[in-house]
Amino acid sequence: MWTHLERQSGGQVKGMGEKQIEVDKRILRNQIGVLKKELESVRKHRKQYRNRRISVPVPVVSLVGYTNAGKSTLLNQLTGADVLAEDKLFATLDPTTRRVQMKNGKEFLLTDTVGFIQKLPTTLVAAFRATLEEISESSLMVHVVDISHPLAEQQINAVEKVLSELDVSSIPRLMVWNKIDNASDPQKIRLEAEKRDDVVCISALSGDGLPEFCNAVQDQLKDSMVWVEALLPFENGDLLSTIHQVGMVEKTAHPAGFNFGWGGHHGGTTRGMSFGLSPQFYQFSCPQANDIVMSVLEKAIAKDIRTAASLLRLHFHDCFVQGCDASILLDDSAAIASEKNGGPNKNSVRGFEVIDKIKSKLEQACPQTVSCADIVALAARGSTVLSGGPNWELPLGRRDSKTASLRGSNKNIPPPNATIEGLLTFFKRQGLDEVDLVALSGAHTIGVAKCATFKQRLYNQNGNNQPDENLDKSFYFDLKTVCPKSGGDNKISPLDFGSPRMFDNTYYKLLLRGKGLLNSDEVLLTGSVKETHELVKKYAQDESLFFEQFALSMIKLGNLRPLTGFNGEVRKNCRLVN
Repeated sequence: MWTHLERQSGGQVKGMGEKQIEVDKRILRNQIGVLKKELESVRKHRKQYRNRRISVPVPVVSLVGYTNAGKSTLLNQLTGADVLAEDKLFATLDPTTRRVQMKNGKEFLLTDTVGFIQKLPTTLVAAFRATLEEISESSLMVHVVDISHPLAEQQINAVEKVLSELDVSSIPRLMVWNKIDNASDPQKIRLEAEKRDDVVCISALSGDGLPEFCNAVQDQLKDSMVWVEALLPFENGDLLSTIHQVGMVEKTAHPAGFNFGWGGHHGGTTRGMSFGLSPQFYQFSCPQANDIVMSVLEKAIAKDIRTAASLLRLHFHDCFVQGCDASILLDDSAAIASEKNGGPNKNSVRGFEVIDKIKSKLEQACPQTVSCADIVALAARGSTVLSGGPNWELPLGRRDSKTASLRGSNKNIPPPNATIEGLLTFFKRQGLDEVDLVALSGAHTIGVAKCATFKQRLYNQNGNNQPDENLDKSFYFDLKTVCPKSGGDNKISPLDFGSPRMFDNTYYKLLLRGKGLLNSDEVLLTGSVKETHELVKKYAQDESLFFEQFALSMIKLGNLRPLTGFNGEVRKNCRLVN
C-alpha cells in the first residue's frame, strides 16, 4: 500500500523522491483543511440546533462515559431511539437527543455522546471534543460506568479527567453503575451504591433499575432549579401556562389583580378561577386526563343512566362539607369517620365505583398526578356534557383532604324538605347566592329520588294529613301510585319526569306547572323570595341562559375552599389517605 510514496527521481534540480513527497504532503494538507472546514460546519450546525432547543426550555440530560459503558443502550431503553449500540470503540460518533417523560409529568431531553477512551491520539482530539460540546448546555450529566469491567475505576478517572478539561464542573452529576447483572458480586456493589447519594445501579439491557434512575434524575433536576417568586398581572395570564411547562409551581395565590406564585425553573386566567386553580394544570403532567375521565364515563352512563346524576350529586355533597377536597370518598378507618355515613349521603350518594375506575386508569397513565378532588369535578362536568348539558372551562389543581367530617355532612348539606329560607342559609354559608341556588338546582333535570324524600308532600305536608296544595293534582295521583302511604320508601321517581335522561330546562317548566318533585324544588317558585321566582321563569323560557348560568355556578361551586400547593395530598387510592 501507499506505493505512490516510493522515492522517485526528481530530475537534475531536486533530490531523489523529494518532488513526490511534497506533492503528497500538499494533498494531505488540503484534505486536513477540508476536514477542518467540515468540522467547523458541524460545530456551527450543532450550535444552531442547541440554540433552537434552548428556546424551548426543557432540561437537557447528557450521557457521558467510557466507550462501551452502555450509554446508547440506556438511551434506547428509555426512548426507543434505536441508536446503534455495539461492543466496540466509537459506536456512537454523533450525538442523539430524544425526549423522556418523568413520573411527575415533566420532560427532559436525553443526549447520547461519544464514548471516552484513555490517551486519545492528538489527531482525534478536535473531532472528539466537537461531539462533546452538547455537554456544555446540560442541566445534568449522567456518568454511565460499566461496573462489571475489571478496570472500571481507571475508566472513571479517564472520563473525569476529560470532563475537567471541558469547563463543565458547575453542571450537576449523577453516576450510573451499569451492567450490574454482569458484575461478579452485584449485592456488594448495590450495598456500596446505597452509601452514596449520587449513584444508581441499573442494567440498561434488561431494564432493571430504570425506574430508580428516572426518579434520581427527577430529584437532581428539581434540586438544580432556581427558585423564584413571580408576580403576574391577570392580563398576562397566558404566562401561567408557560411557567407550568418549563418549571414546577409549588404554590400560588391571587392578591387583587395578580397571579402570585412560588416555584422553580431550569435556566390566562378565566372568570371564576381562584387559589391557583387553572384549566391548564395538567396540560403537561397528564394531558390525557380528561380523555380518560370521559372514556370511563361514557361506558358507565351507557350501562346505568342514573350515573350522571349520581356524580353531579357527589360533587355537590363533597364541596358543601369542607370544600371540594374529595373528603366524601374516604372510607371508614381508625382515623376517619366517613362522610358516606352522614344522613344526606347514606344509601343516597352513589358513583364511588366509577370514581375508582377513573382513578385506576389515571394512575396507570400518570401515577399520583391527578387528584381525586379534580376527578370528582371532571366527572361532574363530563356527566353534564354527556347528558346534553353545557360544557365549561374547568379550573383544576385541587388536592385531596387527609380528613373527613361526618358532622359536616349531617350539618351542611341541604335536606330535600328545606324551605326557601333554609336553602339560602345553606348556600350563603358557602358563599353562594340566590342565582347559584336556582341554577344549581337545575341539576335535578336528571336523576331520581326515593319516595322517602318526598312522601310527606303526598300525605302530611303541614301535619294535617293533607297533601301539598302546590302539587298539580294529576301529578299528585301519579306519585301516589309509586309511593304508597305505608312502605315503599326506597321506590324511586324521576326528578324530571318530562325528560329524565336529558340535561335541559324541562325541570323549570315543570315547576311552573306544579310538578316539582321535592319540596326544595317547589319552594324556588312558591317560597317567599321573589328573585328565585323570576329566575325559575327565565330559565324555563331560555335554556341557553340556564346553561350559561349553570356553568358559571358550577365553577363557583368547584372553587369552594380547595386545597392547593402544599396543602393536602394526591391520593393513590381515592378511598384511603396515603
